[in-house]
Amino acid sequence: MEWLGLTGGMTGILLLQLFLLKQHKRLGFILPIATFLLAILALPGWVAYLPDAWTNQSFMFILERVGYAKVAEVLNGMYVFALYNLPTVLLLLMVYAVHGGTRRHNRLEREMDLMRVEDLND
Repeated sequence: MEWLGLTGGMTGILLLQLFLLKQHKRLGFILPIATFLLAILALPGWVAYLPDAWTNQSFMFILERVGYAKVAEVLNGMYVFALYNLPTVLLLLMVYAVHGGTRRHNRLEREMDLMRVEDLND
């Protein structure tokens, strides 16, 4: 039943993002900024969102491959940062999907208006 709550939470966040995007373009950046800040807080371990077993397991996996503890710590931090930024990337893709084509659409509308004006002048 855990997955049901997780799925419902993710669906709610995605619907909230769509609602914010429909209200105003800049409001759509609230959730990506929040998730990016969460990723920054996760680096020093201030946010315990991921189970310790995952991060310890990934650290040990990296340490076995690299052999140096400091390098493994840096690589593990990059892994955690990338993992926490997956929602940020998804939310930014939603912003682009909703508002990304507006410039092209506006340019095409302007070109059509110019063509109409030219047709009227003829």
